[in-house]
Amino acid sequence: MPASQEIRAFDLFCGGGGSSIGAMQAGVRPVGGVDLWPIAAKAFENNVRGATAYSCDINALEPERVSDELGPVDLLMAQRRKG
Repeated sequence: MPASQEIRAFDLFCGGGGSSIGAMQAGVRPVGGVDLWPIAAKAFENNVRGATAYSCDINALEPERVSDELGPVDLLMAQRRKG
């Protein structure tokens, strides 16, 4: 995919990065993710090389901060929690 058509994604509730890895296989470039659990955020960074993980409550993460640090994001990824 040409760089001008690159889809840059941010993974909400990223866990260890499984969704982002699947997105990479589809040609998407995950640039970051957020997870409240520090272990998951670290696993995300290890599994999704080059992406930045934020370990915090998603309500405390300012979109402007993410944009300033990571650049534009085209796609927000999230999964529905069962239960």
